[in-house]
Amino acid sequence: MSVRRGFTVMEVLLALGLGAMLAAAVTAFAWRTASSQRALGLAASDAQGADALLDRLESDLLGAIAGDARRGAGVQGSSTRLRVLTRGVDLSDAGASDLHEAVYEFIGPMLWLARGPAGAPGERHALSERAMRARFRYFDGRSWSASFDSAAAGRLPAAVEVALWFEPVGERAGAPERWPEPDRVRVLVIPDAPEAAWSLRTRADAPQGGAP
Repeated sequence: MSVRRGFTVMEVLLALGLGAMLAAAVTAFAWRTASSQRALGLAASDAQGADALLDRLESDLLGAIAGDARRGAGVQGSSTRLRVLTRGVDLSDAGASDLHEAVYEFIGPMLWLARGPAGAPGERHALSERAMRARFRYFDGRSWSASFDSAAAGRLPAAVEVALWFEPVGERAGAPERWPEPDRVRVLVIPDAPEAAWSLRTRADAPQGGAP
């Protein structure tokens, strides 16, 4: 007659330990996979918001005017807000007016755009909800500055630089003491700026006393 042998306490504990280790490994793998997918999704969302902002702003600047007697400066901006008056047909208002106003604004952590007929740009729409910082800079032909007013300058800026910083995935420690390089930066040239302001820099940098 055979004797049936059961599991010892040690064998049971060993099996439980191996099962726990296997479950922990599977859980960690699933968590890493989910985190990677979330990071990719957020990166795609950031890129989409940045592209929407930059493409729309580039289009508006191409049709920008220096100013309007009723509406004031055509390009008026600070480091976090940019207002542009632009000419062109907009199907959203059935072409009722060829002068439109676009306001790009960063109110952390949101990038906003309001666009419509001049004087009534309408409601703001969020372009990105994870921007930690947005910065506009303006090139007048000689140097970059944090603000610009085309009415005061008497002409458009030669270029506008847009720099964007997005919140790192899984980190909410607030603004760093020293900002790293921006996640997205683009210089938008305005080819129709009066006096071709790019040439101003060329003349300023030219050696004195030489041939004209």
